[in-house]
Amino acid sequence: MTSNPSRPAIQPPKRTHESIVDLPNPLKSPSWIVSEQTCIEIYNKSNKQIVQFLNDFLPKLCNIHEVFLDKIPHHHFKELDAVIKHFWNTFPENFDLARELRKERLSQRFLLTEEFKERLNSCEGLIISTNGEMYECRWSPSRNTFVPKIADYTETKNSFWQYPTVLKDDTLFLAVSKRDMKLYTVTIPSGAHSLLRILH
Repeated sequence: MTSNPSRPAIQPPKRTHESIVDLPNPLKSPSWIVSEQTCIEIYNKSNKQIVQFLNDFLPKLCNIHEVFLDKIPHHHFKELDAVIKHFWNTFPENFDLARELRKERLSQRFLLTEEFKERLNSCEGLIISTNGEMYECRWSPSRNTFVPKIADYTETKNSFWQYPTVLKDDTLFLAVSKRDMKLYTVTIPSGAHSLLRILH
């Protein structure tokens, strides 16, 4: 029986204080949830700095609902890891992807929360689509619901939130009221809602 030739030992890469860019890593293949061309553009814009790349890439990978979840969806974390390893074979010394991801997600939540607060200065409630479109709402005492200010909206029974008809093909939207600053996930078309996060 012919034995397979032994494979040469793989030497671990040396780590330095700077980002080192090598050829794409064949062991980690992204599925390109964000297109490869877009990722290349983000990579070039980042000046090959891995933290800057992460900051610009994450908002394209995760929608607003996912930003406010306790953890990034597992399949998105795997894609993030694969994309980074596609461009970087070695990382800066002391670089920790999980730590940097946590920092960026907290930063995104803060910025979005501040944007919600600003919009709520002129309305009683706010609906946010998963791609970031915002719709101001008024409270209707007669219906005991929040109603979008735009004319074309869909009524749902047993829900505090009527939603813009343009969102009818989505699976969910986010909603926050000025009164209690609680962020809810509202499913479409049922209108069932669940508390996602209390905004501060």
